[in-house]
Amino acid sequence: MKKLLTMLLAIAALAASADNVTYNYLVMKQNEGTLTPLSVVGLELTFSDGLLHATCADGDRTFTLASLASMFFSETATPQPAVLLGDANDDGVVNVADYVAVSHHITGNTPVQWNVTNADVNGDGRITVADYIGIVHIVLNQSTE
Repeated sequence: MKKLLTMLLAIAALAASADNVTYNYLVMKQNEGTLTPLSVVGLELTFSDGLLHATCADGDRTFTLASLASMFFSETATPQPAVLLGDANDDGVVNVADYVAVSHHITGNTPVQWNVTNADVNGDGRITVADYIGIVHIVLNQSTE
């Protein structure tokens, strides 16, 4: 697994150099939308027992693999993720699956693939039936355009 990750990081570095872009951070995006940037200086990643251990110039961090939605390289420590209001399951589209995800969250069964920022359609900091209705409206308006 370590060899595979090392190879993937090397490929990503080559791709970055082909664009003449320097990526200074590897950003961990957790299922709930939290972003944790890690400096690529001295970065070492290891996997064991369902955990990802990261050691870098910023210190040591540990993540559960189940809590990670994605990892991506960034030029800055605070990348601005794209917000797609209504895309509760963070798959890049707003559709029926998103209001199903919100209904599961409201009933106490938060989906594994979850983006609280996108799910909070009315921006009140809570996920409620109002957000569910907002997503239904977004989906219905898409289908009539």
